[in-house]
Amino acid sequence: MVKMSNKKGISVNFLFWIMLIIILIPFYLSLNSAANKAIAQTIQSYGIEGDILYNRLFVSENSFFYRDRDTGRTYPGVISKGDIEKKFTEETLENLFDKEANFKIAFKLELKGGDFEKIIYYDKDLFNFGEEIADIEGSRYKLINNTVPVVILNADGTRERASLTVKRVVKR
Repeated sequence: MVKMSNKKGISVNFLFWIMLIIILIPFYLSLNSAANKAIAQTIQSYGIEGDILYNRLFVSENSFFYRDRDTGRTYPGVISKGDIEKKFTEETLENLFDKEANFKIAFKLELKGGDFEKIIYYDKDLFNFGEEIADIEGSRYKLINNTVPVVILNADGTRERASLTVKRVVKR
């Protein structure tokens, strides 16, 4: 004869699992919804591209800043006096940025020293248009203005103080 197990023991075990499932389901659902709310956020990256291209002005080997031929190092903030006419040009900016890929940004660079002042543009039309409407509330354009001190390195090794004002218009 086969003995039957205790029916009371089976029902207690069954009730335990039912209660555990009832407790764990709300916990799981609240944990899942909290994780989804924390992760799913809209990220606006229009400023990031502008910052990357702004930094490219200073650290790129194709920039107009002084580049040591022996070490290959670019010195941001140092411009050779002889390179102002050769390298501080709109052509340098065109080579530095890809106009088809970077159609949402424009630059205006003003280099001012003791006896000189030079202004160059990257996408002048977009800059002029965006600069005019950047201050209007709800505008899709943002104007960012940075002035940095630079050193002009003369051929005889002397240095002059100057300032480089970088204005950029970013289309959002």
